[in-house]
Amino acid sequence: MESRAGPLYQVERGGCLDVAMHAPTIAVILQENSGVRGCVPEKHPDQVPAGMFRHNVSGETFYNIPRGDRGNGWIATAPHRDMERLKAVAQGKENFRNVTRLCKHIQDMYNILVPSFAIESAIVEYAERNYWYGDLYLDFRVVLKTLIKAFRGGVIPDPFDNQNNLIAGVGSLAWYAERLEKIIAGMDECADWPRQDEVRERIYELLENR
Repeated sequence: MESRAGPLYQVERGGCLDVAMHAPTIAVILQENSGVRGCVPEKHPDQVPAGMFRHNVSGETFYNIPRGDRGNGWIATAPHRDMERLKAVAQGKENFRNVTRLCKHIQDMYNILVPSFAIESAIVEYAERNYWYGDLYLDFRVVLKTLIKAFRGGVIPDPFDNQNNLIAGVGSLAWYAERLEKIIAGMDECADWPRQDEVRERIYELLENR
């Protein structure tokens, strides 16, 4: 990867982002907004109504939670499995949890009515199968592109039952994808601005939907 001074240089190669240089200011500002420094706390924890069940054969406890679709459907989930998978994927990946927090913050600010479980599943699926840069700006940007692709395709598979689509019946997915595309475009636009205070304000505007 070539290093050079100057603005943001980026080339799409085979679907992978090759970034020769990016503005570290954006990574710092994203870090501030990820909750690490307490600048933007989560508005609320992920609390949803749920029914609790126990499998007749395995004895495993699982829950059904709202799908979040227009038909008011429900999906089954096993939170302990989700947490185990999340911990395994996050291990050794710098800023993985910060990327997840930023995505959920955008979900809240832009009123993206996709289940948090679906968004988290898409992030985990990406991190399991793709290179993790360890740079908050690059990883956040690529994860947003992953969510855009999922929204436009209308599919986020259930990690424990790939026949189950976690966003089946969810409306406005194309509109949500457009919002995420505008966030990426806004970050790219200000990456080489000379004044850091202006970059900071622009990133805040993008994350807060102002």
